[in-house]
Amino acid sequence: MPIDYVPLHDLSRVLARHSWLYRLRYRYREYLAEFVGMYIQTIIGLGAIFTAKLNPDALHQSFFLSSFGWIPGLMMGLFVAQGVSGGHLNPALTVAFAFWRHFPWRKVPGYIFSQTLGSFAAAATLNLLYLQSLNAYEHHQLTIYGPTATASLYTSVPLKEINNATAFLSEALGTGMIAMGAFAATDGYNMPPKNWTPLALGIIVGTMVLCLGFQGGGGLNPAIDLGPRLYTLAAGYGPGMFTLHDHYAWVPYVAPFCGTVLCGLIYNVVIVYLTILVRGLDWLDK
Repeated sequence: MPIDYVPLHDLSRVLARHSWLYRLRYRYREYLAEFVGMYIQTIIGLGAIFTAKLNPDALHQSFFLSSFGWIPGLMMGLFVAQGVSGGHLNPALTVAFAFWRHFPWRKVPGYIFSQTLGSFAAAATLNLLYLQSLNAYEHHQLTIYGPTATASLYTSVPLKEINNATAFLSEALGTGMIAMGAFAATDGYNMPPKNWTPLALGIIVGTMVLCLGFQGGGGLNPAIDLGPRLYTLAAGYGPGMFTLHDHYAWVPYVAPFCGTVLCGLIYNVVIVYLTILVRGLDWLDK
């Protein structure tokens, strides 16, 4: 290492003393990291969904392509944000970490706001990027249901034959499994993947979307659902985005919190506490 090497966070601290802009950035660095990380995750994940829907050559494998997009999306978002903010990139995980990993509750509202804003900005970017393709596909009609509906490109829309209870269970279970993976991947007493955490979590999220997201739309992240849903409201889809399917919009926002908090409790009780107990007994035997 060069003698004059200065760690990046130390350099930021030095610059923060000489500029109000740098001081502001340093003070809110965690929230900015969550915003940028969520923006990256959403623009890649939803970008895959846009491609699968609007590209005729991809229709026969659209669901697999849509699910796969979340793997590199989350990986890249974590590579950018994890070293600064911890890389939650999911409000439900932020709340679960506050419950079971001593994450400060005072930071929770800022994290959730930053994550939601990042998804909103990503949805706006994708709308601008794919505007011509969207107009050609839906003939300038912003529709929620139907053969040329585009609402499901931005946010989760359940199958018509699925009721909200089933969708709630799908969202809670899928996000709970993601929380299990996140807790295990960051648990030093278990077998964390060390430098492979972004890849491991990306695969977990992509797998959950592929295996459990078909019926309920595969939101599994309150910010990724609410941010683009708010954008569709602003873009002209109307309040139907919040009233469709018997007011389904509350399901992908509430269910993930229930799933992550419950599965975080299960992980702590079954894995963490029993591990500590077993290791304690082993130490006493010695």
